[in-house]
Amino acid sequence: MQGNIIAVDIPIYRKGEINFFQVNLPDDVKGITGIVAEIRGYDTLPTPGVRNLAGTVKLQSEQLSGICYSCQLFTGDSAIENDVVKGFTYAGGDIADLYYSKSSGSTFRGIQPVRIANCYVVFGCFEDNIGKLMNQDVAYNVSLHLYTEWN
Repeated sequence: MQGNIIAVDIPIYRKGEINFFQVNLPDDVKGITGIVAEIRGYDTLPTPGVRNLAGTVKLQSEQLSGICYSCQLFTGDSAIENDVVKGFTYAGGDIADLYYSKSSGSTFRGIQPVRIANCYVVFGCFEDNIGKLMNQDVAYNVSLHLYTEWN
């Protein structure tokens, strides 16, 4: 069986907060095949073409000695979306519809493919940068979607 998703929400409440967390995976998970990280519950008036670093997600498998996944999350619109992607289409409609959310990892939204095999626990941390930029406490959630392959 493939394509099952394990969803995790990491709450952030304070300026510059570093949140450490762990995700326990079921015993019948063979591995992680993709990851989506995004910011939820944070709304601000976007400045067109300006993206601010919201924070950094780092994940480590209990089987690996180093970081197995890391990405920076941004708020605001991507200049690529506004200039390059707008108006392009694919068989299903507007290509911008393929994008997952306004605040997600890297430049493009969607599943970032990874191959993390024989993993039962994922350790992670997220460091807030929104509160640092605004110099105040801000509350929002970081959502992780782990795409898994099962036995």
